[in-house]
Amino acid sequence: MVCFDSPESVSLQDSPVGVWRVCFRPSSCEWRPLGDMNDPGAGGQELWVLDRPMQTLRCAKLRKHADYQRVYRESRKHSSPSMTYFFAERKAHPAEGPRVGLTAGRVLGKAVERNRIKRRMREAVRFNLNALTRDVDIVLHPKRSVLTVDFALLRGEVSKIFAAIEQARSRGVTPRQAKP
Repeated sequence: MVCFDSPESVSLQDSPVGVWRVCFRPSSCEWRPLGDMNDPGAGGQELWVLDRPMQTLRCAKLRKHADYQRVYRESRKHSSPSMTYFFAERKAHPAEGPRVGLTAGRVLGKAVERNRIKRRMREAVRFNLNALTRDVDIVLHPKRSVLTVDFALLRGEVSKIFAAIEQARSRGVTPRQAKP
């Protein structure tokens, strides 16, 4: 993956851990300087590199209807300002890591609006997915306000939800008893 705000092309950097993402403008504290403005490959701009590979949602996605139904059955409804969520521990395949499912029904608007809500939610989840350290399945039900809320607030809200889910485990609370 390459992220750049300049017409010059930037090649991917290979590392022992994997492929790093290179960017001209850092957007979080996980970026560190890779080169300087005098580097001819940078095109006169400072290069930054991410200290860890970006996590994708491809392997952390709930896919089967039965998984959604299990989460609904084993959990209870939790609320936050712009979404409701359910979560349940996964015992069948414990080594897979956390999985997240999104729902966007017709009540949220026409297809264009629903797709935009899902894109925003997927990006907020991807940004905060590393905060989850246990094998848990989460289903997020966004509200229509996700369309207009500032993206930084949305990311913060997803971060708080994931922190509440992690705290529920540390307190030894089952999902039906957990309160954020």
